[in-house]
Amino acid sequence: MVIIKHHITKVLAILLVQISSFAQTAFWQDINGIPGGWSLYQCVNGRILVGTDSNGIYTSDNDGLDFFPSQYRSGSYYTLSGKDKIVIALYNDYIFDHVLRSTDNGETWSTLHRQPIIRPTLYSQCVKVSDSGHIYGLTYTNPPKLVRYENGQWKVVDTTMPYINSVTSFAIDHSNNFYVGTMRFGVHISTDYGDTWYQRLVPHWIATLTVTAQNTILAGGLSVQGDLSEGGVFLSSNNGETWDPLGLTRKYIRKLVVDSIGQMFGATVEYQNFFGGGVYRYNLTDRQWSGFNLPFEQFEDLIITTSGTLLAYSYEGGIYRSTDGGSTWYQSGPRKRSVNAILAKDSSNILVGTLGSGLFKTTNGGIDWDNLLSPDIPQYIYSLTRHGSTIYAATDSGVYSTTDNGNQWSNISGGNISGSVYAVLVNNFGDIFAATNFGVYRSPDGTTWFQSGLETSVVSELTINNSNELYAATSQNGIFLSTDNGFNWVSIGLVRNDIQTLAVNSSGHVFVGVYGGIYRSTNQGTTWEEKTIDTSYLYALAFKGAQTVLAGTFNGVYASYDNGDNWTLLSNNGLDQTFVLSLAVDQAGNLLAGTYRGGLYRTAQPLTSVEPVAELPVTFKLLQNYPNPFNPKTGLGFEVPALSHVVLKVYNLLGQEVALLVDEKKQPGRYTVSWDASGQPSGVYLYRLQSGKFVDIKKMILVK
Repeated sequence: MVIIKHHITKVLAILLVQISSFAQTAFWQDINGIPGGWSLYQCVNGRILVGTDSNGIYTSDNDGLDFFPSQYRSGSYYTLSGKDKIVIALYNDYIFDHVLRSTDNGETWSTLHRQPIIRPTLYSQCVKVSDSGHIYGLTYTNPPKLVRYENGQWKVVDTTMPYINSVTSFAIDHSNNFYVGTMRFGVHISTDYGDTWYQRLVPHWIATLTVTAQNTILAGGLSVQGDLSEGGVFLSSNNGETWDPLGLTRKYIRKLVVDSIGQMFGATVEYQNFFGGGVYRYNLTDRQWSGFNLPFEQFEDLIITTSGTLLAYSYEGGIYRSTDGGSTWYQSGPRKRSVNAILAKDSSNILVGTLGSGLFKTTNGGIDWDNLLSPDIPQYIYSLTRHGSTIYAATDSGVYSTTDNGNQWSNISGGNISGSVYAVLVNNFGDIFAATNFGVYRSPDGTTWFQSGLETSVVSELTINNSNELYAATSQNGIFLSTDNGFNWVSIGLVRNDIQTLAVNSSGHVFVGVYGGIYRSTNQGTTWEEKTIDTSYLYALAFKGAQTVLAGTFNGVYASYDNGDNWTLLSNNGLDQTFVLSLAVDQAGNLLAGTYRGGLYRTAQPLTSVEPVAELPVTFKLLQNYPNPFNPKTGLGFEVPALSHVVLKVYNLLGQEVALLVDEKKQPGRYTVSWDASGQPSGVYLYRLQSGKFVDIKKMILVK
């Protein structure tokens, strides 16, 4: 026993060190609003509690419009339940499982149970409060035992529960009948406080149990391959004696709720890559289920508030809110969205534009968000800029503006601009410029618009320096400069098809992001210098001062502290999605990164107080070339963990060497070399990296 106890202590100590280390070294913060998690509950006074995964409890006192973190900011809250003024929470803090009770709507909590997580004693979904105020739970034993909390301790109520070795759910109806859902063994019911039990709804796998206000029992079944049933929803109006199937088969049902007019809603999750997740509504007229237009995600919980608002909780996407019975939904933050544009007025007020999901706004630094989803603004936002009190948005349907921080928008380009607007900017005189499919447009007043050159080009980017000189990036014809307010344009080179972004720093130096790195000009485009950064496209640029340049790539954010000469990959710790589409620096010096289908992140500390963090490789690694297939150039990346002699060669399928790309000593780091296969025929080629005993070979395809 002493040995076991010592082992447990050692394991817990290791866990504490690992958790502490992660908390101290996280470089990025997720600021997408409420994190994903498990549970929702509305208290008797209307307050809504949200149990997150690892981030404690969030609360809302305005029917789910705004959420704020409570004083309980850590731990995973798996279950929130209760009755009247009693609220029960089951959570773990990485070391212990806890059962907590609150009698003041979640303001303060007392501990009813505390046990190491490697020996849990209560099922996380199986602690409930009866109408009489008694707290019941099921123990994690085989078979489980029904227990009740009395006088400061848990007492066994029943020890005769049958062979239920896989409990999934627990419910107590308004007549104090007990229902236990199980895997494959249906529902077990007791009408005498656990003295005797009988079995119904066999052989179904019951994933969730719900008691309605009318004492109707709802069971959500899970379809399991090889079982005799396809699961679905079942209803009993006679204390579980008989059950009526209601459909929604072949789904993993996590929660069922019924509104005041009898409409039923179900939250589901994806299961074994076979069943799609989402939220569904049961139509009472035709007795059919229909899904809502929500992302394909894991919906762990669902509640209907006292005002009739639907709140669905997604493990990936956070809170979704609907006030019209599920017809339209609003997300609490840009989580899992592609954030393509960022406008940070300061550290608290941030506006972001997404690709396909419109605009999101926060006024408290990302604690909660307003989804500005409305017919007033298109859903594809390509860029955002501010001039005085007016904000301008470049969209797939023209230029839009707002003067009330994003609440109401107007299409100021009307029918004057054909096609999409990819960038919008305003010069010192108030002239507005738009980059479009058909060149550049200019408006002196936001009402009238004029064609302003490059009409035969697709202009993808616009930027302006402190002298009101305009730079335009085109998709096929390179970079252009205008020194007379857009009336005339001069080509300044870089005719290529991989330009992704264009920006000018405070010194007037021009930076162009392409595949593999940047081009920089310090003399208005007269000459260009190429700087290799990464084996991917460079999608975003931002500046801090005259020397610091930030670059967003497929693999994260790179930083240069010498105006682009040398680059370092910033730590990706905390950055769940490294595909960075947009960058911005707020007034406090924090770096904001908008990601592809990953939402928005912010550095945990201002860049002024963060030393360059290099993530050096720990092993040799040969990366897949990009692009692949290619014509005629491609980039080959590799990683070196220590000072080593490295040889990188290219061979054809006959084993003949066709190119020697590297044959020298390399310091630890990540490298990219370019291979121009202009003189080679189409086909499959092999490239081989060798350093000492390490050898790796990969294929690539040249298509001409």
